[in-house]
Amino acid sequence: MNPGSSSSLVLPARSGAPPPVTWRCWPLVDPTPLGTAAVVTVAIVVAAAARWTTGGWSAAGIACGALAVVAWRLFVPVVFEASALGITQQVLGWRWRVPWQAIERAELGSRGVRLLFNESGRGLGRSLYLACPDELPAVADLLRYFLAGRLIESDELS
Repeated sequence: MNPGSSSSLVLPARSGAPPPVTWRCWPLVDPTPLGTAAVVTVAIVVAAAARWTTGGWSAAGIACGALAVVAWRLFVPVVFEASALGITQQVLGWRWRVPWQAIERAELGSRGVRLLFNESGRGLGRSLYLACPDELPAVADLLRYFLAGRLIESDELS
């Protein structure tokens, strides 16, 4: 194979770069059992309201299905990786990578970080919140290194 014919270009990190960090975020499971109970309670209330309003169980099933479609991110784990290439998000086998250059600003909070994108990062919207309470020190080190001057540290964001 020709050295220049590689399908994926991996750029070397500058010397002294913090190591990559990988973590899983699953809102239905990770925060607390209380959060899971809240989601189940909402589903029961929606089903009961649909059953009471329409008089049929089929409407209750459709309402719960619609709720699951709208809140699908609660039911699926998301894997994030912060590395020299940027922030990579993997959901259901799909991967999105946001390079460091596409991040206009990062706001560091006590339980995670909010990334605000410039025009080239709009594929994921204008911002992305990364909940990473256990990995926050390592993620903050990467942000300080790659986003020098674009990182705002505040405990008000959580």
